[in-house]
Amino acid sequence: MKETFERVAEHFYKRQYQSAEGQWKTIFYARFVDWQGKRRMFPLGDSLADARDKLGELRTLNKGRYDFAKQKRERVKAKIKAMTLAEWLDRYLDLVKNTASYETKRAQSIPLKRLLGDLALSEINRVRVMEYKNRRLSENIIRHGEAVEGAQIKGSTANREVSCLITALNLAADEGLCEGAPRVKKEREIPRERILTEAEYKAIVDASPRWLQRVAIAANEAAIDRGVLLKLTWDCVQDGLLIIKGGRDKTGARQCVGISPALNDVLAELRAEYRRIPNMDKRVFSPRAGNLSPRTRYGAPSTRP
Repeated sequence: MKETFERVAEHFYKRQYQSAEGQWKTIFYARFVDWQGKRRMFPLGDSLADARDKLGELRTLNKGRYDFAKQKRERVKAKIKAMTLAEWLDRYLDLVKNTASYETKRAQSIPLKRLLGDLALSEINRVRVMEYKNRRLSENIIRHGEAVEGAQIKGSTANREVSCLITALNLAADEGLCEGAPRVKKEREIPRERILTEAEYKAIVDASPRWLQRVAIAANEAAIDRGVLLKLTWDCVQDGLLIIKGGRDKTGARQCVGISPALNDVLAELRAEYRRIPNMDKRVFSPRAGNLSPRTRYGAPSTRP
């Protein structure tokens, strides 16, 4: 598209451009630095006489220290007021759905939407976040859909949920939906030092059926979490090592675990079952072979005695 932009007089400019149909059109503009030192540019229409009159009005407003940005701020404020946290979190989750941390962020968003979801983004300040943390720390941990009596949400859990909130609010600020995330002090986190004693571990193994014994032995010997353990495939077992696909969930760092004699015995037993009853996913722990309970596979109560 052809166009020209030229100065007609002080603070007065003319733009001429050719439309897609080949017609030439003219629009006049005012361009000046206002009383606040900010460069402004306003369209004045296509009539020369009307454009000169509007330029005079703008000059008069500028001398009277008119707030040219007021209307824009009001539009932004109306836009901010219209968006609730629940609505923004849904959009935020859609933006991060292809990231490794998506499931974690989705889980963290559930209590955020429950306790703060009805608030407009502009209403979420430091006080609201502190109230949220206090309420969360007074709630019980939920396992399998039921509250665990006497086990309350830890400070580390509240910290991670608030971190998710701050990240989402900072992204909303980039979109012009809010002014920014509040600065919030983290809750004190107590490191996890409790581990099973040898007697406790032996009691669990002795009281478990064989399918559960093998899971317990593998978890104890390999020191990897349940999700990774149950996703293990036979190609992860190489040269006396368990090589975790994709590395650690949080960092992606390569993760290799040595196979101890006890774990090797379990793997030998599982491999024999795999050869007898293979599964298409090549899983080490396969419900089809009977080395996992129905609860582990489906989340339903086990039918085993």
